Amino acid sequence: MKIKVLATGSSGNGYLITDSTGEVLVVEAGVDTHFIVGNTPYSPIGFIYSHKHKDHYRYFEKYKSYFSYLPTDKHYKKYNIGNYNVWSFPVLHDVENRGFIIANKVEKKVIFFATDLIYNSASKSFYTDVFKFINQFNVDYYMIESSYNEYEFRQSLQSNSDVFGVKNHLSNYECARFLSHICNRNEVQNIMLIHGSNRIGRSIKGKKDPIRKLIPKAQIIIANKGTEVYF
Repeated sequence: MKIKVLATGSSGNGYLITDSTGEVLVVEAGVDTHFIVGNTPYSPIGFIYSHKHKDHYRYFEKYKSYFSYLPTDKHYKKYNIGNYNVWSFPVLHDVENRGFIIANKVEKKVIFFATDLIYNSASKSFYTDVFKFINQFNVDYYMIESSYNEYEFRQSLQSNSDVFGVKNHLSNYECARFLSHICNRNEVQNIMLIHGSNRIGRSIKGKKDPIRKLIPKAQIIIANKGTEVYF
């Protein structure tokens, strides 16, 4: 399996998942179609998206004229497109939002994908069923938002800096705590951190350390435009 990052962050989001047969699933509709056509020799079998903010949804209508759209509106239901089975699950944001479990039937690999979510002590009860659902799967690769550093966020608020919208995203420490509920802490876990803030907390150490404290064997990659992983 191959994951390629076309773009990640508030300016646009797009990810290509490709299996050994060449079937491509596009995740998110936040980059123009020419980026997809130019980054894979294969025609995508279809696309999914998480929510209707522009950086994830901007090119939705254009995508539908190029690729098949797989609606995933009913949570915990299995959907199929080509070699891929997809389940959605709810996550908290300031608009309706969903994460995905993406399972490839050829390579028998499973990807977890979640971005733009709120997770804190006040919302723990919301995720009880979500965690139970995710823990049914043997996930091979985790793609999850790690947006900002909480300390820098508090400092920015005190200095009246523009941090609009950041609190509706997953901080580095919240990301680690979220992962601790869905990862086996005693095994190697492959993790890609997506949707990092361009304003607060770009430190690589600041993103990796909170996860490694809870999941010591984590193999962590911080996504940037053009990042590719094979697993």
